[in-house]
Amino acid sequence: MLLHIAQNADAIIHMAQVIPANIHHVLQPTHHLISQDCPPGQYASPSGTCSSSQGNQANPYQDILNFANSILGLLQILAMIVFGISIVIAGMMRMMSFGGQQRIMFSNMAMTSAIIGLVIVVIATLIRAVVLKAFGF
Repeated sequence: MLLHIAQNADAIIHMAQVIPANIHHVLQPTHHLISQDCPPGQYASPSGTCSSSQGNQANPYQDILNFANSILGLLQILAMIVFGISIVIAGMMRMMSFGGQQRIMFSNMAMTSAIIGLVIVVIATLIRAVVLKAFGF
């Protein structure tokens, strides 16, 4: 037991010595964003020159596109969750219809609506992919 504690103490002492030495490498990539030489509204590039935009120079809309893609991904996940819940509810409606024609009709409408919603999400994703490819994104 004491040997185990001693080994862990050596590891902790080693980490305490290594972390401050490596913290400079973690902070280093952001130092080029703060520059006293660039006028207001301009940013220092990694090469040391000032420019009016920050980020991807080849595609100025890349940040907006990345944000839209992340929102779209979240909405697609939400749509799949809603689809799953809708199918489960439609199935429960069917099980609890007890042969009533009107209740069976309502469960059929609920299942059809869930499937139509899924088809709309899939078609919208395909259309988005075609439009982005057509515009070169």
